[in-house]
Amino acid sequence: MFVTLLRSDFPQRLSSSVTTKLKAQSFFIGFGNGYLFLIGLFFSYAFYNMFTSVIVVVGSYFIGVLITMLSDKLIKESNRLFVFLLGTFLMFFGFYSPIFIILSVIIGSYTLNLISSQNNMNVYTHNLSHREFSLLLNTAWRSTGNLCLQFFLFIIIVTVGICYNIEWSELFLTVSGKNKLQIAGLTELSLMSILAFCCWLVMTSLAFWVIKRSIPNET
Repeated sequence: MFVTLLRSDFPQRLSSSVTTKLKAQSFFIGFGNGYLFLIGLFFSYAFYNMFTSVIVVVGSYFIGVLITMLSDKLIKESNRLFVFLLGTFLMFFGFYSPIFIILSVIIGSYTLNLISSQNNMNVYTHNLSHREFSLLLNTAWRSTGNLCLQFFLFIIIVTVGICYNIEWSELFLTVSGKNKLQIAGLTELSLMSILAFCCWLVMTSLAFWVIKRSIPNET
């Protein structure tokens, strides 16, 4: 029975129950959430211990969620991706003051939750005959985006370790706030900036691709 199901066109119909744009948007949401938490924590370790850093980042994220619940009209739908990218760009200044980390996470959380709500509604109403499967597929793409961010960070850290001939474990301890780099030409600031900038570039590329897909083709 299972083999028969796989040989049928059900997998193709299930995959097509969510458009490529919605899949990419879901992937972006998962990637963006991971960016807010992980990069926010990495920069927070410069000022606080691990427990306080988690409180600062998680607290800022839920402030953004609360603002979303109170008002979802502060930003036009067409501008939300741009505002998210600008908000997360503030994270680059997080090494100088925790205020930038807090602002970045709050703005990022607010705009990402607006995007997420609209994405959920679009997925829910796109294919009524496969509504439950569409929502499941949507969740899977978000989880994939989050996992890809973590894997991407791992690749960057490994690459930096190879370039500077540093043990990977030392770099992982540094990003978790448990080690101070003593390497000429590589400081905690430069390491965090490399991680944040590479991830931000990926998010920006994906966001512009989603925006391009949102523009209707002229006939």
